[in-house]
Amino acid sequence: MKEIMSNIKWYGCNHNSESQSGEVEIQMKLHYLFDYHAKRVKGTLYAKIINRNYKNFMTKYHELYIKGEFNLENKRHFLEDWFINSVGYFPNIENPKTSNEKIQWYKLYYHDPLITKCIDKILFKDHIKEVLGSEYAIPLLGVYSNANAIDFDALPNQFVIKANYGSDAREIILVTDKAKLDLEGTRKKISGWEKPWWRDAWGGYEFVQPKILIEEYIEQIDGQVYDYKFMCYNGEPNYIIFSTGRFKDQTLDFFDINWNVLDITSIAHPHSKNRIEQPKHLKQMVEISKTISKQFPLVRVDFFEAGDRLYVGELTFYPGGGLNKHDRIERDYELGEMIKLPLKSN
Repeated sequence: MKEIMSNIKWYGCNHNSESQSGEVEIQMKLHYLFDYHAKRVKGTLYAKIINRNYKNFMTKYHELYIKGEFNLENKRHFLEDWFINSVGYFPNIENPKTSNEKIQWYKLYYHDPLITKCIDKILFKDHIKEVLGSEYAIPLLGVYSNANAIDFDALPNQFVIKANYGSDAREIILVTDKAKLDLEGTRKKISGWEKPWWRDAWGGYEFVQPKILIEEYIEQIDGQVYDYKFMCYNGEPNYIIFSTGRFKDQTLDFFDINWNVLDITSIAHPHSKNRIEQPKHLKQMVEISKTISKQFPLVRVDFFEAGDRLYVGELTFYPGGGLNKHDRIERDYELGEMIKLPLKSN
């Protein structure tokens, strides 16, 4: 218990310059130490302290945001606190080595107007039409400033409602049978969607103007929505994440760009129990990923297939928010080596 408590003190975010060591060995030891103790005392004292730290630092930085003091330095401290609370080691954002650290740098220091355009789920469709053609963008059914402006009578039986700034499958409503839709409850839910204040620390999200969009509902012939996510580094697709059950019982499987299985396991989600067939548009997905990603140091390109149609679903610039718990810490460094960060743009 003495060892646990000493490390809880370290975990309490009392940062100093020496805490920001970029030494791989130190980072790995801290990471494994966090995992070891978290597993031993999950749901007890340690978990309670972690939760309290999370609430405390979120409140602290929200107050700074309200005061207009959420400047670059405070944003960096905010990302550091969130990172250590989520990943388990202190990030060296100024001299990043791991994939997670580099994503924090990317959020904080690299501001490209094209990233903002592609984060916005409405403007993103315009970008896809310009670069690839309109056939690759999921058709848009409507754009609204608020929930009360939506004319549900004019919509088809199936559709998808989204906030244009949403992520992690939040702020999404899938409507597969409009006749069963609780209109009042749906409007109330949409009205509760608010752009998170902390997105100001997430690069391109800061400048997205909140809106609601409705687009066509896309699914495979078996009623599933299969998501093919191509991780691209400096214009080259490196590996593919295959996702099913996005809203319930999600699974994740990993492949190289030739559809060979990779020995990677997600901590958060299991592998699929079903046989996973190679997508019919694999070669096209690879080429499109190269075309789209060449303008960015890091981006995830997400695809959907619907019969003979191929759609680019979205671009993700900060996968997992850079708060990913990998199956092994070495992988965090391996992925980090693939990301070649540009010069700061602010």
